[in-house]
Amino acid sequence: MGTLVSRLRNCTSQSSLVSELAIHIDIGIVLDISQLHEFLYCILLFRSFHYGLLVINIPVEVPIYIELDSSPQMASLYEKLTILEKI
Repeated sequence: MGTLVSRLRNCTSQSSLVSELAIHIDIGIVLDISQLHEFLYCILLFRSFHYGLLVINIPVEVPIYIELDSSPQMASLYEKLTILEKI
């Protein structure tokens, strides 16, 4: 999670043209579904997230694309993500 937040922070802070940014998050096998839920909830609803001392804020103009692993073992876990019910 730290690597993801660090990369997102670098991407959003280094770009001077927000209109040229788009965020694509590819989610594979998940070991901690509650951490994934918290991350998606914060990123999609509040467009910000913190992990330890790393904080990211994503401007409203930046589109966020999320790709979920379609393997059978992950399907039952994705059903537990309440944020996906609201999208």
